[in-house]
Amino acid sequence: MHHPQYIIFNGQRYDLRHLFRMKHTFTLRCGTEVPTGIVFSNHCYTEPHADGEPEEGHTVLHDHYGNKRIFCPIRHSYTLDARQWIAGWTSQVCYLSKDRKHSGENWLIVEDKDGMPIKVAFSAQQSNQEENGLFIRVKTIHPYDKSKPPPSDAPNMPFTALAHSLAVKGVKPKPPKSRNKRRR
Repeated sequence: MHHPQYIIFNGQRYDLRHLFRMKHTFTLRCGTEVPTGIVFSNHCYTEPHADGEPEEGHTVLHDHYGNKRIFCPIRHSYTLDARQWIAGWTSQVCYLSKDRKHSGENWLIVEDKDGMPIKVAFSAQQSNQEENGLFIRVKTIHPYDKSKPPPSDAPNMPFTALAHSLAVKGVKPKPPKSRNKRRR
C-alpha cells in the first residue's frame, strides 16, 4: 500500500512516513532470526465512510478495495507506537479470526501508552523475497472492545509459533486444541 507522506486535516499536518514499508527482524525464543517485511493498510489511520455521509470537512481516501474511508486522527495516533508494538510481538499471543469475512487474519492485543488495549489485525505469509522470512500486512489498528473478549475456544498461539512455521515451513500452524473441551 502506498501512503502519502502526510495528510492535512483541520489545518493540522499528520505525518504518515512511519507507515511506509519497513523491515524488521524477529528473534524467536529458539534463537531463529526471521527477517520480515511489513506494510500497513490505510485502515490503520482511517475509518469507514458511511454511504450518504457528507464528504465536506473530511479527508477522503480509498482503500485497496476501492472503498471510501475518512481520515481518523485518533487511529493515526495509535500508529505512532506501531513499530514499538511490533518489536514486542515475540512475547504476544495472537488469535486467528473465526469470522469468514476475515479468514486468514490474525490479531493481537497491545496497550497504548495510557494502558488502553489496542487491537492490531494482520495477515502473515512466507516472504518471497527473504529466505526463511515473513511478509506481514498490518490491516488495522483500533481500540479493543474489552466487553467482547476472545471466546475461550478462540484459536490462538504464540506469535513466535506462527512466525516460525510460516517463515521456515511456509504453512500456518494449527492452533493447539482448546483445553476447555471435555474429554470423552
